[in-house]
Amino acid sequence: MGMNSLTIRQIEDATSLANFHCGIEAMDDFIHSGLNDSIRNHYCNSYSVHLGSELVAMFALSFDSLELDSDSLEEMAEGLRIKMRFV
Repeated sequence: MGMNSLTIRQIEDATSLANFHCGIEAMDDFIHSGLNDSIRNHYCNSYSVHLGSELVAMFALSFDSLELDSDSLEEMAEGLRIKMRFV
């Protein structure tokens, strides 16, 4: 694998994400204080994404579902529009 290869690794212990920040405070709070419980209790499988040796992203696949109404979807879309203005 080259230095610019993406690799995905399953997260067994979220303390490895102590210095990771996605930029959304509520999500960062969950990653740093709630994700380990979710992993330990089998609520989700979590993964880290690395570009070479640098951690660039993480994601979790939940074993449950979340129903969103149109207001929630609009709030998510607005948050994405705001974030994309700064990219």
